[in-house]
Amino acid sequence: MKKAAAQDNKNGKVLVVILLLALVGYLVYESNAFFMSGTERLLSEKITAMETK
Repeated sequence: MKKAAAQDNKNGKVLVVILLLALVGYLVYESNAFFMSGTERLLSEKITAMETK
């Protein structure tokens, strides 16, 4: 019985690690998407400013 409990505990830890990695990856992706939208907005503003001159 002890071995089965240890196996369950190990599986639980692996699951937690996978969930944490997924969360970190999602947060990084979200911040990158936000950052890219900000830089794209700046670039488009610069391009339109150049065109109007």
